[in-house]
Amino acid sequence: MQVLTLILLVTLLIEAVVDWAKNFVSARFSYQQVVAFIAALIFAAGLNLNFFSLIGLDYRWPVVGVIFTALVLSRGSNYAHNFFDNLSNFVKKQ
Repeated sequence: MQVLTLILLVTLLIEAVVDWAKNFVSARFSYQQVVAFIAALIFAAGLNLNFFSLIGLDYRWPVVGVIFTALVLSRGSNYAHNFFDNLSNFVKKQ
C-alpha cells in the first residue's frame, strides 16, 4: 500500500512539472510564475526543503528534490497545502 501512495504523490509532482512546462511552451507563461518559482527555489534551497527526503527517500541527486519542492511551492499555497497534506498522510502510514 505504501508503494501505491508513493506513486500517487509522484504523479502529483509530475502533474506540476507538466503544467509548468505546458504554460512555458504555449506562451501563457507569465513573469509572476517565474518570480514565484525563483522565490520558492530560494526558500527551498535555503531551508533545504527536499520532497524526497521528507518522505524518507535517498534520491541520487538531492538538488532535484529541492527543485521539485520549489516547483510545488511556486504553484501557490492551496496546491502546496494539498500536496504536502497528502505527503504528510503518506509519512504517517509508514
